[in-house]
Amino acid sequence: MVDRWYVGASGVLHAAMAAGILDDLLRRERYAWPIAALGATKLGYELRFGALPWPGVGSGAMPVIYAAHLLGVVAGLTWSSWWRARHR
Repeated sequence: MVDRWYVGASGVLHAAMAAGILDDLLRRERYAWPIAALGATKLGYELRFGALPWPGVGSGAMPVIYAAHLLGVVAGLTWSSWWRARHR
């Protein structure tokens, strides 16, 4: 049987979102702070309580691996910081 620990792309999506939000914050876009706050709140909720209570979660669907979300955010912030430093 195939190991089914991780089957989605949510970590990659979180990395892309974090990189984009950081870029917007550094460019002083006004909308970036509320989006960053929502993202941080979502991530904090997942780390404290587990997956968000969406329909379908826990009803036979694959469990949300929220550690992938955290690692994705860290990777996105790291990559974005490196990219900006390199292209200055």
